[in-house]
Amino acid sequence: MNYKKPINFDGIIFIFPKKEIQTFWNMNTYLDLDIYWLNDNKIVGKSSLSSIEKTKDVVYVSSPKQANKVIEIVK
Repeated sequence: MNYKKPINFDGIIFIFPKKEIQTFWNMNTYLDLDIYWLNDNKIVGKSSLSSIEKTKDVVYVSSPKQANKVIEIVK
């Protein structure tokens, strides 16, 4: 959040304590992202999340299945 361009990073990995439907949003997100939803080490889905500057409104994306890891990659 709050980055206008990537500086020394290509993305981020989130690890959650529980497997559940995860939801991310683009508030204060100024980079376009690809989001990979993982259940342990298996990808269960992929979403795209456009920057708030492109959408002009907050957009939410959720994992299609329960996930305990999420990888965001800058497009």
